[in-house]
Amino acid sequence: MLDDYKGCQNIAYQILVNSVKKNKVSHAYLIELNDSYLGLDFAYAISKFLLCPNNYTNNNKCENCNQCNVIDQNNYIELKVVKPDGKNIKKNQILDLQNEFKNKSIIGKNKIYILEEAEKLNEEEIG
Repeated sequence: MLDDYKGCQNIAYQILVNSVKKNKVSHAYLIELNDSYLGLDFAYAISKFLLCPNNYTNNNKCENCNQCNVIDQNNYIELKVVKPDGKNIKKNQILDLQNEFKNKSIIGKNKIYILEEAEKLNEEEIG
């Protein structure tokens, strides 16, 4: 989980861990990584850390709680991933995401939205 990124993403790791320890989790985090594959894995690790009821940074400690298992199966209702539909992320995808903001969390206290390949947002599609 998040511990896997302690070495290569030390600053982000420390910010997240400290914010949870101090009970000062931000309403949003913007994380940009050049490697989209590792970036998506890192985003899922952050999601699991924030949504796991025990805030474990290590899967071995978590012992596969229900939230982490559902996230691994891509079925966690409070975690939405927006991926490009074709070449770009389309305007209707962002409008749907904005509509989701209105809804309160059902399961936990946080909702997480991940924009995969956010560089594929463009003015023509979104504007």
